[in-house]
Parts: sequence; C-alpha cells; structure tokens
Amino acid sequence: MPKRKQQAPARELHELAELELDSANPNRGTVRGRKAVEQSLRRLGAGRSVVVDRAGKVIAGNKTVEKARELGLGMKVVQTEGHELVVVQRLDLELEDARGRELAVADNRAGELGLSWDAEVLAALEAREEVVLAEYFTDAELRALMARRESVTGASGQSVDVASCPFCAGEGSRWQERVAVKRSPDGWGMASATGCQECGIYFVSRRPGVSTRKWNRRDGE
Repeated sequence: MPKRKQQAPARELHELAELELDSANPNRGTVRGRKAVEQSLRRLGAGRSVVVDRAGKVIAGNKTVEKARELGLGMKVVQTEGHELVVVQRLDLELEDARGRELAVADNRAGELGLSWDAEVLAALEAREEVVLAEYFTDAELRALMARRESVTGASGQSVDVASCPFCAGEGSRWQERVAVKRSPDGWGMASATGCQECGIYFVSRRPGVSTRKWNRRDGE
C-alpha cells in the first residue's frame, strides 16, 4: 500500500497581503462586478467568507480579496477541513433592517455581475482532468462556452480596440467585433456584433445597416 504523502503544516496567515490570488481563476470577472463588490464592502462591510488552501492560495473569492485589500480591511482566519459550515455572524446587522436587506441584495447581485467564465481556463482544467465540467454545466452550456472559446474576434480574426464601454465605463474595457450564428423567428442566420468583453453587452446587426439592438451575451448566444 503506497504511503500517504505527508503534507506540510498549514501556513499561518495574518494579513490579506499574504494571500496569493489564483492565476488560473476560471472566472475572469467584470468591471461592473468589481465595482459592485467594492461598493458592497465600502457601504456594508464584509459578508461572505472567502476560501484559501493550506498555503494561503485563494480558491474562492479572488475579486473580494482584491477589493478588500484596496479598502484596507482586516482579516480573520477560521481553519477547517470542510466538515463544518463556516457561518459569518454579523453582530451589527439585523435582517429586517435596511442594511441587512441591502447586503442580501448586494451579495447576490455582485456575484451575478462578476461572473464571466474563461473558456480557455475551463478547457485546460478539463484537459488536465482536474475538473469534470459535466458535473457543473449542461451539454448546452458547455457547447456555448466552447463555441465562445473558438469564436470570433471578427471576420478577420482581429480585435477592435475602441474607447471604454459606455455601459460599464470600465478602464481598459475593450470592444470587440465578432460574428455568431443566432436563431431568429426567420430561422438560423449570421449576426455581426461589436461589444464589451467586460460587461457582456453587444450590439447586434443581423443585416448590416438595417437594424441594431442591444444583446447581452450572458442571456444566451
């Protein structure tokens, strides 16, 4: 019977600066999501906990750690092996108060706004058999993610850099030209689009020069 590899002692952690962000985080995040996290932390303080491994590498909560560092928040570590649920009890809040209700909305909305899957990272995790994506995504969702991976920064394959996005106003946000196949009441057809990588808003024109509308790619492609 093979010997179990002996693990090094868990690193003692005292400050947020000691945490190492995940360089292969499958969630790229968005400008709007980061702004929502910052606003929530600034107005309402920390809610959910984040998760790090025994060496202090962030498993979940990278964007929260980033913004908490910028705001100068402190850190309290709860060590566990996953057999208990870590409950954050806010002694300054009551659910029925305005701030309690606002935190409930802010927590969920920040997570929603901040999710932007990196198809390249997901594909690499699957290829290395580190994660079985089918456990977390339907076949249709996986097809859409992989299609996005192979899609389209334009007919010429070139990205088009324009001014920052007027919707999320993100610094460094980038507009891209892309082409996709979409279904309409008239059947399947090609749609050209330009839009923002960060917030996911695209302008779509099925027949160039005829009609343009706003298309949120997170609602389905």
